[in-house]
Amino acid sequence: MDLAADLVESALLKKIDEGNIIAIIFYCKTKLKHRGYTERVERVQVDPPKLNVNFNDGAIIERAIQRRIYADARINRTPPQAAGY
Repeated sequence: MDLAADLVESALLKKIDEGNIIAIIFYCKTKLKHRGYTERVERVQVDPPKLNVNFNDGAIIERAIQRRIYADARINRTPPQAAGY
């Protein structure tokens, strides 16, 4: 027999008899799982938002590429043509 376990179990049951809500909840979560006294985390699948990208407007894309090329050239202090762009 494990004397410490018996002592702890006895103290827990005494607290339950006294109406200690924490002891009652602890007992329910550990000994009454089969009756549904459990805590669980439910995961819900959320669909990612749909992105509407229109690649038909080539002018906007072209300007964005040109701005990036010139920005890179300024950072590197290299003319775009010398950088191979």
